[in-house]
Amino acid sequence: MRTLFNTLLLLSAIAITGCEATQSLNQSSTDIAVSVNHQDGLRIVRPHVTQQDNALLIQGTVRRDLYQRRNLHGHVLVSLMDDAGHVIAAKQVDYSQALLIPDGIRRSPFETAFEGVTATPAKVSMSVHEDANCKCDA
Repeated sequence: MRTLFNTLLLLSAIAITGCEATQSLNQSSTDIAVSVNHQDGLRIVRPHVTQQDNALLIQGTVRRDLYQRRNLHGHVLVSLMDDAGHVIAAKQVDYSQALLIPDGIRRSPFETAFEGVTATPAKVSMSVHEDANCKCDA
């Protein structure tokens, strides 16, 4: 009976720790809201926004679903927005197609910096695109 109690106590502690870790992965280090738009078979995980001296550093990982088998040659569109929802600045950030091959690790990190950002934007929007020739507004 004591072994069962200890096992349940350990599993409860692991479950609580796992929930706390999952919540902290999606939070940024500043008070900037992060909006993530996924595409079928591709998603952005672990978005992270860091305000440095006069730059805004944005990082994340593109993850490919297990059953998506087509070739990918795309990018992530990162947009900074003000309180009214207007785009202040935008960049297209390439991700590594070699890391997203169907039989590979299926995740590719990306990173970009917006230099000269003195005012903190109200929101950062990240959209993953699977086609390099799409008509994004960047």
